[in-house]
Amino acid sequence: MEKLVTPYPAVWAAFDTFTSGFSETERDKLFHGNARRIYRI
Repeated sequence: MEKLVTPYPAVWAAFDTFTSGFSETERDKLFHGNARRIYRI
């Protein structure tokens, strides 16, 4: 582990990179869909 804290923009950039091959629907399900289902928001 390089460091314990990672800046928020770097985390989102990593998410963006990891999901770059996903369709828009898949990305929506992963981010929005899971939050809605788990947190009921």
